Amino acid sequence: MPTLQTASENLEGALAQEPPPPEVLPLTSEEVDALAFKTGKNRCQVVAEHQLQTCPPESLPPNVAKARRALDAVSEQQAAADAAFQDALRIDSELQAMRATVGAERAAVAAGEAELQASKNAVPLLEQSLDGWNSPFGRPGQARETLIQIVATERMIKYLPGWVTRRRQMLADAEKELAEFEKENGIKPA
Repeated sequence: MPTLQTASENLEGALAQEPPPPEVLPLTSEEVDALAFKTGKNRCQVVAEHQLQTCPPESLPPNVAKARRALDAVSEQQAAADAAFQDALRIDSELQAMRATVGAERAAVAAGEAELQASKNAVPLLEQSLDGWNSPFGRPGQARETLIQIVATERMIKYLPGWVTRRRQMLADAEKELAEFEKENGIKPA
C-alpha cells in the first residue's frame, strides 16, 4: 500500500522529469479587439492563434506543431515578400526622380537654346527700331531704352552658349546615371 511519502516522491519525480508548461501571457480584451478588427477574425480565433504562436512547439500535439511550422514558414515568406515590395517601391521612387531630373535638364537645355535664338533674332529688330528714333511719333527716351535692350540682349548672346553647354553636360551626366541605374535594376529604358 502506497504511503503518503511514496506518493509525494512519485509526484516530485514526475515534476522533475516534465517541466511545467511555460506561462502564456494572455491578451487583454483591448488587444483582442484590436487584433480582431485589424485581421477581420473573431475574438476566439485571435485568442487561439495567440496561444498557438506563443506556446513552445515541443509542447504542442504533432499535428498542431506541424500547422504552426507551416504558419511560421508563411510568415517568413510574407516578411520576405514585404521586404521585396518595399525594395521595389524604393527603386521605383529613385527611378521616377532620376527620370524627372533628366526631363528637367532637357527642358532647361531647350529653353536656353530657344532664348539664345530669340536673342539673336531680337538684336537686328532692335537696331532697326533705332533708325527711326528721331521720328515725330517716337517717345522721348525711346532710343536710350532700345540701346539698353540691345546691350542686355548682346550680353545674353555671349552668356547663353556657355550656360547651354553646362546644362547639356548636366543632362548627359543625368542620362548616364539613369542608364546605369536602369541596367543595375534590370529596367528597360523608357
